[in-house]
Amino acid sequence: GPDHQPIFCLPQNQSALDATKVVSDTESIDSTGDGCALILKTDYANDIHFTLPMRKPVGRALLLDLSKESIHKESVGIVSRSHLRFDWDGSNYYVTDVNSKNGTKINDLKIPPHQPQKIISSDIISIGKLSITLD
Repeated sequence: GPDHQPIFCLPQNQSALDATKVVSDTESIDSTGDGCALILKTDYANDIHFTLPMRKPVGRALLLDLSKESIHKESVGIVSRSHLRFDWDGSNYYVTDVNSKNGTKINDLKIPPHQPQKIISSDIISIGKLSITLD
């Protein structure tokens, strides 16, 4: 904000308030051992199965490390350094866009930054040409 002072915003409605509770609720839950098992897909290359730790930002560097084929590496260029985060509340997984430059979509709907969104195995998380699903 002005003069580099933080700006605080209150949730606009009950669903936004409930979403903000998810992040704090997950802090007290032990990580799911192996983390979140995911599949990275592009239209032109083999799928990559990988596991991410919970509550850690996922960005370009990590996805480039996972990329095995050049088509994956080309697709990762749109990913921000810190793009999204996965959380688990003990029974459900959530994805949060961490204010990335190009945004994150779930099933072709752009999600607002900093508002955890519950995901299920059939959901497709999109970052540009990359698609990520629960494994």
